[in-house]
Amino acid sequence: MEFKNELSSDCPDINVQDIIEDKIFFRVTKNSPPSDEDFIPVWFLRKNKRNLNECMSKGLSISEEIKDAKVLIETLPNLGEYIYSGKVIYQKDGIVKKTPSRRNPSHRTWYPLVNTDEKIIFNKFKVKV
Repeated sequence: MEFKNELSSDCPDINVQDIIEDKIFFRVTKNSPPSDEDFIPVWFLRKNKRNLNECMSKGLSISEEIKDAKVLIETLPNLGEYIYSGKVIYQKDGIVKKTPSRRNPSHRTWYPLVNTDEKIIFNKFKVKV
């Protein structure tokens, strides 16, 4: 598999049980419709990478539950104001791993493959919060 962003050899660990197969997910975006800038991993946006987990930060944050995506918008408004849904197909579109947090128990990290167009996947359902 060739991932869109350069990752270390052990990222993502695709031999673990927390990989999710074909499923609908939710992504917070700044733009409606989503644009390329809505799919830039935080690793490439922040100058200070001191507190970032490199592997997770080079993936894209998505949620399994719309309520968790709404919480992200409320607590981190700079992420955006729209929520789009999309179905990520395991291995065709990349790898999705469970990466829950206290604020977002259904948080997942998506590692898209090199030829994946994220804007096409996350364009199906829009909620403006």
